[in-house]
Amino acid sequence: MRVDLLGVEPPIWRRLAVASDLNLSQFHMILQVAMGWETCHLHAFHVWSKKRGRFIDSGLASQYSESPAGRSAPTEAKVQLSQLLGRPGGKLIYLYDFGDNWEHLVELEEVNDWEPGPFAQCLGGERACPPEDCGGVFGFEELVRQVAEANESTAEPAILDEDEDDDEFDDEDGEWDWEETDFDPEEFDVAAVNRRLQTEEGQGYAEPLL
Repeated sequence: MRVDLLGVEPPIWRRLAVASDLNLSQFHMILQVAMGWETCHLHAFHVWSKKRGRFIDSGLASQYSESPAGRSAPTEAKVQLSQLLGRPGGKLIYLYDFGDNWEHLVELEEVNDWEPGPFAQCLGGERACPPEDCGGVFGFEELVRQVAEANESTAEPAILDEDEDDDEFDDEDGEWDWEETDFDPEEFDVAAVNRRLQTEEGQGYAEPLL
């Protein structure tokens, strides 16, 4: 499958091989690792409706929050990935962080017979995931612009002191001021992603969550 972060240019994407019997709660964690998010916010899955011709809220309740559909809604842990992405061309939206509103288009490209190996593997991708809480697409664009300007004005990449209070990087209008940061928007390491996916914690994504 291919996962594209919508609304950003140049594209930020990942290609994954994932076991079809993993549940959506496990798939959520795989997406977090593959993209580079830090599981700081709520999420939801939106499914494609042929009848309506658009994506709609799945109505599933995650293990991290109550579903708008109510407490009686089925949980993500009881729905297998194959139930929503059964054939090539199948797609869904993974929404992360209801404030910054990051939408990921997940599209199934190919279905193969299962071969022993990792339950999830990253096959490729491009560009770094945006930092958490950077203000969505427009905030991320401003961050990339400021990083480029800062690095053009110095011989070495600008570095953000991680010990500083984040509030010191807010300007008077309450907007992010990321003039000094070590964030590299072009950085992506597929081997590092796979090491994280294949750790003991990563293999635990395949454990049943009931």
